[in-house]
Amino acid sequence: MPGILPLILAPKAIPNSLTAQELLSHSLDLIQGLLCKNIKVVSYACDGTETEWSVQKLIKQKASFQYIYRIKHPIPSYDNIVSTIAMINSQLVVMIQVSNHSLKTLRNNLHTGARYSH
Repeated sequence: MPGILPLILAPKAIPNSLTAQELLSHSLDLIQGLLCKNIKVVSYACDGTETEWSVQKLIKQKASFQYIYRIKHPIPSYDNIVSTIAMINSQLVVMIQVSNHSLKTLRNNLHTGARYSH
């Protein structure tokens, strides 16, 4: 948003061994705490690890409501693009992946031998 600086928060140090369920508790406490102080949370970013993706999925599942947007793919043979936005305490919160990490993840996936089939 023009003229509004983002606020990036990491409330406390946590070990790498936390499960998605444990991280969910920390994340929801932070989001709900900020919203209670009238600080608008508009997005929740992760760096692309499986655990952090799982936390985002759990946040969406715990949301009081989900807005689901379907965007028609420009190539007719492809599935529509689906985006789910969580409603937390009457605030829409978009789940995003940090683009630099996304690029790194996609590049690394090319070298794992994993294949995507449509």
